[in-house]
Amino acid sequence: MIFRRILAVAGIIALAACTTAPKEPVTGVKSIGVVSALGDQFDMMSIGTTVFNNSSGSGDISDWKINDLVIDSVSAQLQGRYDLVAVDYPRAEINSEAREKITGAWIDDTKAQISEMLSDKLKPSGGKAPDAYLVIFPEHTATAFRGYPTFLDIGMYSSSLLGDRRSYVFVSAQMALVDASTFAVLRRQGFRSTFQSADMTKRYKNDGFSYWRIDESAWAADFDSLTDAQKMTIKAAVENYVKDATPLTLRMIGLIQPDEASN
Repeated sequence: MIFRRILAVAGIIALAACTTAPKEPVTGVKSIGVVSALGDQFDMMSIGTTVFNNSSGSGDISDWKINDLVIDSVSAQLQGRYDLVAVDYPRAEINSEAREKITGAWIDDTKAQISEMLSDKLKPSGGKAPDAYLVIFPEHTATAFRGYPTFLDIGMYSSSLLGDRRSYVFVSAQMALVDASTFAVLRRQGFRSTFQSADMTKRYKNDGFSYWRIDESAWAADFDSLTDAQKMTIKAAVENYVKDATPLTLRMIGLIQPDEASN
């Protein structure tokens, strides 16, 4: 039994190393179309001492324009290294399909599912298609504790254990580099921030996070109860996460090298 547990732990460590180790530089790609299909819904989850104390709700954040920020942040990192091509795509449709079908399990058929999802949805805005599309879309990721809800897309959760409440903002997404002709997935990577940038006292995931801890004063019972000041605090945390995760994820996926990240 102990030996099996050791093997299980070793397998998890090996998987973490595979998913977080920087990839070899991407070759054969000179032009890229950047696509962001995150949602305009902000999910709020309260995690109690047991699953029976959990609750959830949501609110609209379309005016935060997070997808515009993602595209601008990614484009700024790629500018001068690749020719950037504008893309037409049904953002809401991709978001909905990704939330439903791309569960986040890193299994053999996931790349095929991504290819199928995108094959008829991405078109250059005008002129020639790029060599590849770089697509950012939702990913299911686990919370810090087993038995609790998983993160998906953009939101916030607060957990309470014996009176100790902690709140976190999450951007649960992934990045896929897709061949523009065949829509085969060339590279795939979780959209993760750095451990050092998050206000965390304990490492819950491997080399990156899908969530950051924020001050408890930003939490409210539901989205409609948030004050304007609380919303601005949360929005700033989401924006900072995107800005921090962008260069790290691009390095991990192999599109830029460690010494090439732009400020």
